[in-house]
Amino acid sequence: MYIPKLEMRLNCWLQKRTWQPQYQDLKQNILSVLNASQQLKNSKIFRIILKVVLEFGNYLNGSTPNGQAWGFKISCLPKLLDLRSQFETRMTLLHYITGYISLEYPEVITNIETELKDVFENKTNSLTVLSSELAELKKTVTTSIEYSKFLQNNPHSEDRFPSKMGPFIAKAQTDFDNLEKLFKDSQQSYNEVVLLFDEDPKTMDVTEFFGVVQKFILNLQKANKDLIRWKEPQEKASKTQKSETLSVDPSEPIPTVSVDVVTEEIVVSSM
Repeated sequence: MYIPKLEMRLNCWLQKRTWQPQYQDLKQNILSVLNASQQLKNSKIFRIILKVVLEFGNYLNGSTPNGQAWGFKISCLPKLLDLRSQFETRMTLLHYITGYISLEYPEVITNIETELKDVFENKTNSLTVLSSELAELKKTVTTSIEYSKFLQNNPHSEDRFPSKMGPFIAKAQTDFDNLEKLFKDSQQSYNEVVLLFDEDPKTMDVTEFFGVVQKFILNLQKANKDLIRWKEPQEKASKTQKSETLSVDPSEPIPTVSVDVVTEEIVVSSM
């Protein structure tokens, strides 16, 4: 039995079997970029963090030109770990910022990971890679359509390929059209959020941009844990002192203690 363009026919059947998982994976990756972009753009919590960072930066830079900044690039966030106290080197500027946020905006530390869920889970490749994968899916649809048209122009009475593949081709075409629109929306949303934070979407890739945000938030959470851990010995000592005070015999005279109060200035310098 003669089968016209056998290799093309086999590719069509193979593409039919692999279409759904390829389509779903690509759709999920595109949605990941779209959702992460929208969450970051609309996040009130992240805006609070950036506001505090800007305030600290302007205060430290004082009356210098850098002390009157209206904003900063998102790529500057990792530098907060480079500034340390001269008197307590384990304390970075990020620790001071985190401590302030935990006191003034406690909901930020608690809810940041939930509010930016898709930013944390974004593991996707660049938009360039996603665009390339989308083009490959388009080839799949195009190949099936071309082969189906070829058979229609060269009919074989016993060939059931058109009837078997027809529904798949129609569905695949609809799926691809929806996916193409979703990709354009994702690309536009990503460009908007990158420009919002004064970065260039042409030079800053998805992986790099969200990677900076992810790492910063993880460092913020770690700094908060550091502060809690460092505070524990002080609280323990305070409780011990209080316990000893309560155990004093009330019949004994209370000694008079003279205390000199020393105010220590905290200086933050660049390492």
